[in-house]
Amino acid sequence: MFVEVSFFGASIEGHNTGSKETSERSHHSSRVGVLLDIGSFSTPKGLLEWIVSKIDPELGEFRNPRNNTHIVFNKEMVVKALGLPRGTRPVVLTGDHEESPHRDFYRIRYKTAGMRSPIYYAEHLLENDELDDETWFRTFYLVVIGRYFFPGTSSMLPLEYLGSLGDSKLVCEYDWADQIFRHTMSGIKCFQERCRKAKKAGNTNPLWAGGCLPWIAIVYMDHLDFPVSTLSTHRINDAIPRASNISDADFMFVMKHDKNKLTLIPNTYGVRPFRPFNATPYAVVDANLGNKDFEAPILPQPREAHPSHSGQDASQQHTTQTLSSPEVLFN
Repeated sequence: MFVEVSFFGASIEGHNTGSKETSERSHHSSRVGVLLDIGSFSTPKGLLEWIVSKIDPELGEFRNPRNNTHIVFNKEMVVKALGLPRGTRPVVLTGDHEESPHRDFYRIRYKTAGMRSPIYYAEHLLENDELDDETWFRTFYLVVIGRYFFPGTSSMLPLEYLGSLGDSKLVCEYDWADQIFRHTMSGIKCFQERCRKAKKAGNTNPLWAGGCLPWIAIVYMDHLDFPVSTLSTHRINDAIPRASNISDADFMFVMKHDKNKLTLIPNTYGVRPFRPFNATPYAVVDANLGNKDFEAPILPQPREAHPSHSGQDASQQHTTQTLSSPEVLFN
């Protein structure tokens, strides 16, 4: 099985359509951190599947027994990987039958499936300059969280999040990073359970895993320690937010130097040791990342070689996942 995940970049910028006035809305009124600055890259197929197979979603922990390295994931890593604001309010979810003044606005009638809320319809609405600022922003953010934060298999808008999108001024106050973290671990747990059942049944059909998985691969990459000899050919820029400063070339570099070449099993990684945690981007205190009022420049920080290869925990945070999972294809 291989992972099929594309990520952000031109896709989010592409939703910034319409007139100059409409274009300026997403930059000045949306309060979505630095989403439009996220670069265009794709998470490699085999690498992400291997990482996911080594994660205990109940603990939120990656562990590689080959060299005894491990990462305890947490929501702060989501913030720095994606450039999200640090909200404190729990994200509000509404049920399918709960009242919402905005739910019907995004629904259209299908001949065979009744009233549905496809993402493509919301994308079409974003091109309408007649939308007021609040409606335009709500639609933009629904598309962003539906395609990137909580991707699903049906390409429908996640209308359950309308409870957190009633007022654009309050969106940054919600803890989106925590929701993404818990949702990702829930999706990984579901995927691993499906893998076990499929293996037992001899089923080779495509499987699905849910959640915003690319940030997991970014965090893993950022923990790897590379020998000095390789840094003359490629350096990974450690500046944050991470998704605004990485490229496909970074992942190709990781796959080349972290791949286990002593096994015939394809897509086996984990050869490189980890650098000390205080040398990773996640050890930097960056209290205002993603908040609108923060305008201090984030300078590039080229990766250096570190003599110590001891891995360190990012956090002692443990969690149990219970959320349902939108899905991304592993095939």
